[in-house]
Amino acid sequence: MTIPSLPDNLNKLIFLLGLGLGIYTYTDYINYYKSFENLSIQFDNQADSLEVERQSVDNEVENIKSESKRLAFINNIKNPISYNDSGRVFFEYSNYDTTILYDNFYKMYLNIVRLNNKIDLGSLKLELFTKKIKNYSKDLHDEFEDTNNFVTFSMILMLIGILGIVKQQTLQDELFKRQLNEKKKYYQYCQSCLTEFDSMIKNGTDQDGSLNTAFCNECYNNGTFIEPDLTFEILLNRKIKKNKVKSKWGLFVLRNRLKLLDRWKWN
Repeated sequence: MTIPSLPDNLNKLIFLLGLGLGIYTYTDYINYYKSFENLSIQFDNQADSLEVERQSVDNEVENIKSESKRLAFINNIKNPISYNDSGRVFFEYSNYDTTILYDNFYKMYLNIVRLNNKIDLGSLKLELFTKKIKNYSKDLHDEFEDTNNFVTFSMILMLIGILGIVKQQTLQDELFKRQLNEKKKYYQYCQSCLTEFDSMIKNGTDQDGSLNTAFCNECYNNGTFIEPDLTFEILLNRKIKKNKVKSKWGLFVLRNRLKLLDRWKWN
């Protein structure tokens, strides 16, 4: 994959854009998912509430039946009331006093009617919640697909940004190293014979004809040493004779100065 050379700030901008897009997309999906969870909780609560109301109706019906049996037993008559679950109405026997029925069962009957109305309303709410959940489920699936696409796109942007930053840094490092390599070091003394450079002692040349700042023209020229087989001991003896070194201290100083030169420092 070839990454185009872009300005460093632009690479950083691409990375931050991808990061921001990923965070925004993920956060938006999480918020949508939380809304779906809240709706599911409301649905469960409504279903539980509806089940409680139905249980209350069943309990109230049982209370009415029990009261009807009790009155029939007290008055020594046939049970005057039956309860029709499908029609939710009470049937009265004609040989029983309707006033007794009214006085003893009317409140219970009204409570059942009230509970049934709550059940009908709760069922309607439950249907609405069911429709909402279906729509939310579909939207959540679409949102998930969109999130995957946007997150993938954001990761691509981040990757491009990171690779661009790395490439830019690599180019800068290479340029810096090249500048260091190209920067020539200038010496006061020849790094082969210890002769000081001056108007008389000139620098040697490299193979490309450029000036060599480390060696003089008597030791080095055209990219090679004039005496390639020259050894440290031979050079030391030459310097001893030339400088007329006689004392051990002078010999010690001369030897150590020569060993500091680039050509002989590893000897």
